[in-house]
Amino acid sequence: MTTVYPHTDSRPLERFAYWISERDKIRLRRLKGQKPPYTDDPILQKYRFCNVRREDDRVTRWIAHNWRNTHIDEPSVWHAMLIARYINWPATLGECGYPEPWAERRKEFAKRLSRWDTMGQQVFTGAYIVSTNGAKIGKVEHVLQLFQRAHIALEGVMPAVRTCDEAYKALRTVDGIGSFMAAQIVADVKYTDLLTEAPDWHTFVAPGPGSMRGLNRVLEYDLQTKWNFAEFASTMRYLKKTTARMVRWAESLHLQDLQNCLCEFDKYERVLHGQGKPRSQYRPSLDPLP
Repeated sequence: MTTVYPHTDSRPLERFAYWISERDKIRLRRLKGQKPPYTDDPILQKYRFCNVRREDDRVTRWIAHNWRNTHIDEPSVWHAMLIARYINWPATLGECGYPEPWAERRKEFAKRLSRWDTMGQQVFTGAYIVSTNGAKIGKVEHVLQLFQRAHIALEGVMPAVRTCDEAYKALRTVDGIGSFMAAQIVADVKYTDLLTEAPDWHTFVAPGPGSMRGLNRVLEYDLQTKWNFAEFASTMRYLKKTTARMVRWAESLHLQDLQNCLCEFDKYERVLHGQGKPRSQYRPSLDPLP
């Protein structure tokens, strides 16, 4: 295993293509049964980075296997995906059980979630920040109220959406669902019957803070440069074509996966340039193979 480690004087676009290639090679080496370390890159050895494809990440694999794929054709699966992503912790999701139909399962789900919290168990992921937005209530009660608001507002709306953009905009109408979480939910729902035929399945993308920083790094812009939706989507399409010239299989990535790569690349670059460190170190024992 020989890795050409990128130097700080190489072009950021080349480092981005390198990150995509090497991060996926790590995944493949693990699948082949190699023992760690899976790379010669000291940054990728030490810190935890999401996979190139979100579908390969541990929590997504759990959600897909236990909740999504077994209910893939149900109109209410979107609400289950919303709940899954706000909690985003398999142990909690397994304890509470599949939450649909919500009208029937709501009280039991809330009881189990509250009991899990009272027992002192970890309830939520450490990957996302679950904020009560200033409300003086606990996080469990906050998300339960959010789940109910979303159910009431969108029960008849989400099963009728035809594009990822429509689903994103519908989710954004619910108080408490921000741009980042709406896009994360869409990224799950697009693999269900509700959106598998969406014409924007490959091209939908919504700018977020991490991906904007990553894009600014790749293009060598000021890190604080802001992007509107149209400019971000157009530039992401350009970036995909450009990256695929260096990593040919990157042409198969949908833009939400490429966007996630930008978030992870931003973390990588912070370490490379001595600007900071990711929160989590990589421990293979905590990421079991499927």
